[in-house]
Amino acid sequence: MKKIILMVLFCLLLTGCPYGYDVPLFPPAEKVTITSEDLFQANGEITTGIILSVPVNIYNPNNYEIMVYVDDIENLIGIHDNLCIEE
Repeated sequence: MKKIILMVLFCLLLTGCPYGYDVPLFPPAEKVTITSEDLFQANGEITTGIILSVPVNIYNPNNYEIMVYVDDIENLIGIHDNLCIEE
């Protein structure tokens, strides 16, 4: 009788739990919309508009100041300057 119970328990141990729970290890990253009338570089891509996950590093490669909108919030970036979006 002991052997049968041990065998059943061993089989249950090998089959594992039949219920799978999809628990993400990390929460989904927040995405931001970045637009401008001028060219800028965001995480290595040169563009005038992009949607990226934070953190984002925005660089102004121009020889003049530019206005960049991050989720409709105005940000002025100086000549050859960076803007880091953390949250």
